[in-house]
Amino acid sequence: RETPIEAATKSVLRTAGSTITRELLRGLLGGLKRR
Repeated sequence: RETPIEAATKSVLRTAGSTITRELLRGLLGGLKRR
């Protein structure tokens, strides 16, 4: 059982985490290609 606030926080964190991960992967791939 969780409050709506907890559920909302989890979904926001999940979205932010996937976005950050995608940006990091893109940065790593870009760095490898540049080399």
